[in-house]
Amino acid sequence: MIRTGQRDGTGRATRLARLGWRLALLCAGLLFAACATMKPRPVPTGVLQVVCNEPEASLWLDDRPLGQVSRWADGGPVPAGFRRVTLRHPDYYPFYAEITLEPGGKVVLEAELRRQLE
Repeated sequence: MIRTGQRDGTGRATRLARLGWRLALLCAGLLFAACATMKPRPVPTGVLQVVCNEPEASLWLDDRPLGQVSRWADGGPVPAGFRRVTLRHPDYYPFYAEITLEPGGKVVLEAELRRQLE
């Protein structure tokens, strides 16, 4: 029995081993090239508009901060689907809402934050 790298007098096993490595490298290169040229699918989005009595409240979407509510008064793009919206401000109780945003659709969220008792 001849193992990879051993010679049988003709060098056949060594040539087969080299061919196997070349083939593996070629396949890896083609796979890398195919992945590098693939474009990611665009995520369908909709528009979320937030109207709030406290413009300095922070807007959170799915537990991720998106900035102050005042930046969202005219609306902004967000990924479509089921979303959890939270508005937070140190002087007010948090506001929670769940929305479903259709691709290309628009949701206007009106929030009235209530001041915390001191």
